[in-house]
Amino acid sequence: MPHRLRTNRNAHFAKSIFDSLRRALAGNIFSDDRARQLLYAAAILQNVSAENSRTSRESKSPHKSAHKFLSALPAPPGLSKDDWSVLLATVRYHRGSEPSVNDSVFSEMSADQQQRVRALAGILRLAGALRKSGAQVKSRLRADNTPEAILLRVPNLPDDLESAKRLAAAKHLLEIYLTKPVVLRPAPVPKPAAPSTPDTNLLQFVTTSD
Repeated sequence: MPHRLRTNRNAHFAKSIFDSLRRALAGNIFSDDRARQLLYAAAILQNVSAENSRTSRESKSPHKSAHKFLSALPAPPGLSKDDWSVLLATVRYHRGSEPSVNDSVFSEMSADQQQRVRALAGILRLAGALRKSGAQVKSRLRADNTPEAILLRVPNLPDDLESAKRLAAAKHLLEIYLTKPVVLRPAPVPKPAAPSTPDTNLLQFVTTSD
């Protein structure tokens, strides 16, 4: 799959997950429009250095390359230093090792920033794993917030061992933020509409009218 198409699909999946968690009232961050903007920006920028660098394309850690590339740039106009730090860290941790207080990037952030990174990077990890597993988003996702877990219903959710392992690892960081498991379930397949039954009285009226 072409790099930009893959990035766009990840971004679309990430926004759908975020919006489903917002509707489910799963956490304060999901009611924050700025957080949604940061999520989308991180999804688009997650491999930005790979667009301009052969070394980055061949790197086994493109998320680190992207973080390094973006860190050398000033914060975009209208974006606070705090938000820029969260965006950069989200790009850094959207794949690879999960953030740890032993990491220099993560340890320098406030507790609030760390939580935002867990949520946003966690969504990107899950979005990427769902895309890689062949799931699709043709309609909005549905999340049910229960006391025990978040039930996320996904169209075309794969049912094989390899995908199950990939998704279990990918959703872990988001589960840390939510402090509860994320349980993935296939979305119900819409039933085809039943054929309409002709109105015999109407047919008789039309026939006699001729």
